[in-house]
Amino acid sequence: MAMWIDACATEDIEEEDVIRFDHGDRTFAIYRSPEDDYFCTDGLCTHEKVHLSDGLVMEQDRMPEA
Repeated sequence: MAMWIDACATEDIEEEDVIRFDHGDRTFAIYRSPEDDYFCTDGLCTHEKVHLSDGLVMEQDRMPEA
């Protein structure tokens, strides 16, 4: 059965920010949108193998092309 994990308080993350959350052997990125919505994804970028909390939250449909 799935369990809820307390990752952070809502006031721990600023609007349009992303923070890192590590649990067990996994790492996650938690985002707060301008509309005050919260999201959580896997923490590592699949392209560069860096943590997403080191980046910016931006409204884009896709990654910029090199």
